[in-house]
Amino acid sequence: MLMTCGIASLPDDILVDILSRLQAKVVGQCKCICKHWCSLIEDPSFVELHRACSKSRQDGRPATTFSSP
Repeated sequence: MLMTCGIASLPDDILVDILSRLQAKVVGQCKCICKHWCSLIEDPSFVELHRACSKSRQDGRPATTFSSP
């Protein structure tokens, strides 16, 4: 049985949630990853979601925090 793992195996709704939390410049770069990501990012519902997320974090704090184990 072939198993895939990693970001390619994520459901679209999870991927959209992750992408919506990124800065606009980074989202633009993500459009170049693959055609599927580009179509998700160009979808009008994603644009609205990203705009809403951007407005909610205008206080200057990052929307996502990364930490290493």
